[in-house]
Amino acid sequence: GIVSTAAKFDQCPPEILEQAIVSMAKLNRDAAAAGLAAGVRCATDITGFGLAGHLFNVARSSKVAIQIEAQALPVIDGLESLVAAEMVTSGGARNADFLGAQISHAHEMPRWLREVTIDPQTSGGLALFSKIPIPGMPKIGVVTAGEPKVDFV
Repeated sequence: GIVSTAAKFDQCPPEILEQAIVSMAKLNRDAAAAGLAAGVRCATDITGFGLAGHLFNVARSSKVAIQIEAQALPVIDGLESLVAAEMVTSGGARNADFLGAQISHAHEMPRWLREVTIDPQTSGGLALFSKIPIPGMPKIGVVTAGEPKVDFV
């Protein structure tokens, strides 16, 4: 969402746009296959509700708390400069308003990374939930018993 907003206003450097195009062109087939091989029984795609919204839907439905290590999130290089140039989406603001107190961000988390967590995605990949490490997939957080919420630390 951030990259496509910048592109709409001719404010996106070509190398950042290219990273986004390559990322969106990848199918989730490999991640899905790795998850199935690891016995994953819960997953969600990351699209219009952003990472925070989709994770909260899982937390609410499963009655768990999710904690995400924000620095572990795979992000496109250059997003920080696009957020600094105010190339953010109105959908991200709506996602944040809708989620309200169900999500939290560590005080030291930079604004650009907060924006990434609520940014609506066209093709944002998959979040796989597994009790064991999934080969080739980054671990970005943990799920615990608790009141449904998503904390970015």
